[in-house]
Amino acid sequence: MSEYIHTKDIENLDIYFTNKILPISQGMQSDNYKLGTLQNIKIQEVKGILSSKILRAQELNIDGVIEVVEPIEILNMDSIKLCRCQGIILDNATEEALQCEDPTLRVALIKREGTVLIVTTNSCRPNGPELYKIYEKGFSTKGKNRCLGLSNLKEIVSQCSNVTLDTYIKDGLFVQELEIFE
Repeated sequence: MSEYIHTKDIENLDIYFTNKILPISQGMQSDNYKLGTLQNIKIQEVKGILSSKILRAQELNIDGVIEVVEPIEILNMDSIKLCRCQGIILDNATEEALQCEDPTLRVALIKREGTVLIVTTNSCRPNGPELYKIYEKGFSTKGKNRCLGLSNLKEIVSQCSNVTLDTYIKDGLFVQELEIFE
């Protein structure tokens, strides 16, 4: 859009907006309740990564929801590292959910005393790999040259003394809990 505006090409801007942007925003309005609590995230880069990844999942027909009940104003983690972690978690969650009959993706930010817990759950196939393997460098269920995301995630978390990552499967959902301590 910025190029159309820069070149003052209003006719093509109108066509692009009508055909590309308007349908997305109309879909967002119908799913607005699923993203409404994003307003409680006061850290713009975190809000940006979460909203873009959930919107992408929704575009792929994944039932994606973000829940943030209380305002989150401070996270005691470098925002670039946190966004990388969330990007890896959400990309993997989206790819796995797409393999399922009823694809779902949920993110909840839960404020507790002295900590913020970011819980990501997604539908998963019943016969997935052993959890201890998924963080090994070189392991992938997606083929060759696609096996660095989760090992990078583990490495980033290990660099942060006040951050933990817990991964488990419960009731047919793959769960990743990223906990950030003050």
